[in-house]
Amino acid sequence: MNIIYRVLFYPLVYLTDTPDRLLNWWRIRILRKEQKWTQTGEFRPSEKISLFAIFPGTSTLESVKRSAITLRDEGYFVIFLINANQYSDFWALELQKEGFLTIQRENIGADFGAYKLGVQLLQKTGVYDGLKDLLLINDSIYVTPLSTRAVKEIAIGYQGFNCLFLHRQSVPHAGSMLIRFNREVLQNSNFLNFWNKYYSYSNKKKVITRGEHKLSEIIGVNYFSPYANLNNHLLLPNKILLAPDVLQVLTWSRRSASMAATYIEEALNFKQHSRVIEYVLFTGKQFAWSLFC
Repeated sequence: MNIIYRVLFYPLVYLTDTPDRLLNWWRIRILRKEQKWTQTGEFRPSEKISLFAIFPGTSTLESVKRSAITLRDEGYFVIFLINANQYSDFWALELQKEGFLTIQRENIGADFGAYKLGVQLLQKTGVYDGLKDLLLINDSIYVTPLSTRAVKEIAIGYQGFNCLFLHRQSVPHAGSMLIRFNREVLQNSNFLNFWNKYYSYSNKKKVITRGEHKLSEIIGVNYFSPYANLNNHLLLPNKILLAPDVLQVLTWSRRSASMAATYIEEALNFKQHSRVIEYVLFTGKQFAWSLFC
């Protein structure tokens, strides 16, 4: 069946994706837009830095601020890499009001394209050499006031945690939504070579296979210690979410796994509003890590 799929459907998918690939190539190779950005604020030396890639509207401004402030409270210098859209100017202004450095760029390569620019700017400004911890985070997760604990504990390495997810489907790899790299990784030449040579793909699947998969491969999958795992005793059903948080969780569960959305709605229908269940749901090609009310 897999062979039939490849023979019949892969060429069609490839041809359908061709216009986007060509446009992406033109923007990167000819117009050089990958290396154009607008910066507000200044880089400063810090042993702990977070590169926060966002596409405004993917999550909420409140969730993004929540995560960034949590990281800043733990001693991280947070740099926002904003992939531009119709909301980006407003979001950038709001984040600047909170004292964060913002870098606005065209949406080339999604989060990995933004991370690449961030790492290169850290090298260019001389800040990279003094790093002990580099944390990559994006806005593909919705962070409630209660789940800032997970962000904090990954940031400080509590119990060795250094990423949110470790995917086991097909190729084991760490999800790019929240990962922390220590000094040993940062001083490995393979890490910098990866970012300096990485091509900012427009295709989501390529971002995963050439981005997340390859990065985990060069570091070694054994490096990663995921926060979301079934042995984590911190994931306890003893929290309460407010109505706005419940709505966000419902929205995101639908995007990540329809089964998860069904389970949430059943829980809501049975009026189980007094507790929250945190769990990991792995199904074939889909997963969801959700907070249920």
